[in-house]
Order: sequence, then structure tokens, then C-alpha cells
Amino acid sequence: MNRTPSKVGKLTQSTQLFTFLVLGLSATLFIGCAGDSGRKDSNTFFFNMNSEPNSLDPIQISQQASWWIGEQIYDGLLTLDSNMDLAPALARSWETSEDGLTWTFHLRSDARFCDDPSFADGKGRPVTAEDIRYSFERVCTPGKSSGFWIFRGKVEGADQFYKSRESGENGNPVEHVVGFTVVDDSTFTITLTTPFSPFAYTLTTPFGYIVPREAVEKYGQDFFRNPVGTGPFRMTEWEPGRQIVLVRNGNYYEQDEAGNPLPYLDSVVSSFKNDAATEFAEFQKGNLDLLTTIDPTFAGRILSEDGSKLSEEFSSYKLYSKPGMSVEYYGITLDPTTRTVKEDGRLAENVYLRRAINYGIDREKITSFVLKGQAIPAENGPIPPSTPGFTGVKGYSYNPDKAREMLDSAGYPNGDGLTPILLQVSNNQRTGSVAQAVMEDLKKLGIPVELRQTEHATHLKQADDGEVGFWRTSWLADYPHAENFMANFYGPYSKPAGPNRARYHNPKVDSLYLAAMNPALTKEGWSSLYGQMEEIVLQDAPWIFLYYSVVRHLTQPWIENYHPTPLQTFDLIRVRKNTISTS
Repeated sequence: MNRTPSKVGKLTQSTQLFTFLVLGLSATLFIGCAGDSGRKDSNTFFFNMNSEPNSLDPIQISQQASWWIGEQIYDGLLTLDSNMDLAPALARSWETSEDGLTWTFHLRSDARFCDDPSFADGKGRPVTAEDIRYSFERVCTPGKSSGFWIFRGKVEGADQFYKSRESGENGNPVEHVVGFTVVDDSTFTITLTTPFSPFAYTLTTPFGYIVPREAVEKYGQDFFRNPVGTGPFRMTEWEPGRQIVLVRNGNYYEQDEAGNPLPYLDSVVSSFKNDAATEFAEFQKGNLDLLTTIDPTFAGRILSEDGSKLSEEFSSYKLYSKPGMSVEYYGITLDPTTRTVKEDGRLAENVYLRRAINYGIDREKITSFVLKGQAIPAENGPIPPSTPGFTGVKGYSYNPDKAREMLDSAGYPNGDGLTPILLQVSNNQRTGSVAQAVMEDLKKLGIPVELRQTEHATHLKQADDGEVGFWRTSWLADYPHAENFMANFYGPYSKPAGPNRARYHNPKVDSLYLAAMNPALTKEGWSSLYGQMEEIVLQDAPWIFLYYSVVRHLTQPWIENYHPTPLQTFDLIRVRKNTISTS
């Protein structure tokens, strides 16, 4: 998923260490006026997002800010634990048939929606299997959902349901998705058309969140600003351009080990300041409890020289650091029918030129000096090392001699005759700085690049529509499974049908992708198939690989039980805010 704006998102056996660095509490806290101290001492959790949510309707959540807030408001059937393994949520248990086609979910009896005026008495009611079907059929409704891909081509009758509503079928659309079955109030089944081994993981995405029909019908088109869920918090205020306020959901079902109700926090306030300097200053004053991004501008002050720990100046804070599940890359539009810039076809038509660029980029330099250690060179395949199913294949590393050899094979010895290649990136400082470093490396080889920076939303749309030939983006995992990365290379998933922006197609890759869906395969079995896919993709080079993300969050010393994930998400269910004396 291209969750915007930030893209910095399971771990290999060697790196599956969650580096939680708490380096001494000093008396030099950046606490300002009495108002700041009041924020610190309250049981409200304050943080900032550098963009405002686009929607809090689960079927429209496709942006980082929306995901962060939605995770506090909603539940799905399943969730992910701290190890990124499947765990119960609204479903207390589940099982799969031997052929991998039928999934049965048994709902917990104590889950209720939060109180809301949409209910007859204003009190949240229990969740039933009918709510599951209603929510999932919303995902399968055209014109509303950006998440149909989790069911399209997988769930029996989902495509027919979608098409009947898309065309109208003379005003007689299909009533229900055949593969969604309400057995009774507490039992729900999903029937697949073919096995899809990571299916349960797709239900942990926001598109799997459960909503009540009453709220959707009451608020209509404004439901996206009036979310009603079963999660630990409920929304009480959304002031556009300023902040969102959440308060504890008194109906929430979870308790801690001592039987105390969760969450511990009374409320959560998130502001929307798209200014790293302002956010950093507010954090230093104690007005924010969390910093979700350590901007490279300030990384030199906050982190040690190698980026592995906090500097002495910031040793009073808590640093949470782990490899993320995302990959940053430059893509090439391989389908000549969509490109509007003729020049860009050279990359699509010349695999040796694509390989030359891959060999010609000094990723170590970029991650160390441009990104200040907040990324890992992408020298494997598309699957980041932190992802379950990581295969360990060797990809491209900086090799100028090999790059020149490829350039010669491409028909451009030492770059002779090669006119500038247009590269389009979004208009933020980080992507621009990385692009400049890439251009410097390639210029030394005789590969000239012309840079064009475009407004972010416009840039993504043009890449989605195939209107540009060479473009920057990233893929942040929707769920922790290698399949989610390799889906980017499955031919039938070419845009607009799926995530394959490059419009890459290789029959061998497609065959391996389908073979990996066999439910009888062990992890070693399907991982091996994805590794074979990666080897082919690396040779075909539809992507220019840049780096894998590192998730680094910073909290105040009084915050406890905070645990961000490699997916760059976090829940606040067990977070505590303890007052710390500064005297």
C-alpha cells in the first residue's frame, strides 16, 4: 500500500530484535510554561501527524494518518500481536478447512459498538455476524471502496456482487456475496474460490474493520467524519485543519492481566502540523508525547553518529527503533500504451539500461549521509529483510564497473549518445535530496537524469495511470507477509486492477505466484517460491531499488508500554502516561 505521507514500514531471525533504548532520565527535560506541564500531567496522549486523515470510513482508509486514527477506533475479526502474528480480535477463534477454501470465525460475546446517537437508545449494541457481512459487502461495493482488492478474485461471488452493482443489472443487483455466510449471530464463514494462503492477514488491514449499519445509514456521506467502531477509543471531535480528539470507549471489551479495563489513557489528541521544525519544537517543550518521524534535519542532534542510539543531549527520551516493512524504489512503466512521454520508453525497452542504473547507485552513501542512518540499503530483492518470508536473495549493490558493462551492453558505451532520462518524484525535501544523490552517482557513469518534482497526489495519480515512464514511490506492507510485496509483480494485478504500477508481466513469475498460494505449503515452501520470483524480477529490473525503511519513534520519558510495529502502526490500548518529577 502507498500510505502517505510518510513511508519509513517482519523481522528476519537475525534482525528480529526490537531495539528499545531507554537511556537514563536526566533532569534536563524541555518543559516550558505551566500549560506544557499540564499536558504532561494529564492522562491525555498528544501526538502530531504531518497530514490530516482523508477519511475514517474503513473502506476509504488508504493513508497513514487515517490508519493511525482508525486503529484506535475500530477492530476487525483478527489483529496482529507484537510479533506480527495473527491474534484474536472480534473473532475469539477461527479455523480453516483442509482445502484452504472455507474460513470459519467464532465471534466473542462481549464486543459492543461504542455509544452513538445512531443507535435507538444511544447505547452501543453487541456485534453480530450480520455486522461482519454488512461491513465486508461495503468493501465489495463499487464507487465507495478502495479495498475491494482483498476480496476480488478470492471470495466466492465477490466479483459478481461488485459487477452487478457497477452495471445495475436492470436495477436488480445481487443481494449478497455468496461467499459471506451468516451461520448464526456468533458464527461467520468466508468461502474462497481458490486457496490464498495469506488471506487471514488481509483481514487485519483497515478494510477488515467492522462498522454498524445504523451509523452508516444515519450519517450517510458524512460517515467518514463520524466513525463508530468497537475499538479502545471513540471520536468526539474532528476540527478540520487542527486536531482530532478521541476518548476512552467505555464499551471496550479488553482487560489487563489484573482485570482492569483498557485502555489506560482517558483520551488522545492528534494535531495536523505539516512542519517538521514546529513539531520538533512542540515535542521538546513537552507538548507532544510522541514523535513519529525523526526528520533528517534534526537526526544529527537527536541520534548518535551511527544512528543506533540517542545523543547525550536527548538521552532523557525513549527511542524505539526497528527495521520496517517497506521498500523505496524508482519504477519504470513497461506498458508503452500508457506513457505520454516518448523519451521514457528507453528504460522500458532496454533491460541493460535498467540494470546499469541499479548497479550505479551508491545506496550505502544515500542511507548514511542523506537519510542519516534512517534506512537500510535495498541490496536484496523487493521483500525487505524484516518481512516474514524474506528469502535473502542478493540484489544490486554499488558496482560502477558492472554498471559500465551493462551500459555498454545497452548500446551506450560510457553513456555516449544517451540523452537525459526524465525522473519524476514528489515535491518533498527528502525525496528530492535522495534523487539529487542518485543523479550525482549516475552522472559519473555518463547517465544523465533530468529531475521533475510534482505535487504528491498528482505524482501518484500519474504513476498509477501510467502517464510517466520513470517515477519514485514506495511500497509499505498492508500486512506482514512476503506475498504483499510480490503481488507488485503479478501480471493480472497491473494497474488499475491491482498494485502492479510498473505493468510488469512475466509468465514464469505469474506461475510461481499462484503456486505459492497452495495451503499445503510450509513457510519454507512458499518462501522458496517467492525467492525464485525475486531472482527473475531482479534480472528483469522493473524497479530501481533504493532502500528499506527503519521505523524510529521518540517518546517522552513518562510514556510506557508504547510499541510501534514494522508496519509503522501503533495502538494505544496499553500505553500509560506516568508523571515524572523534573526537580
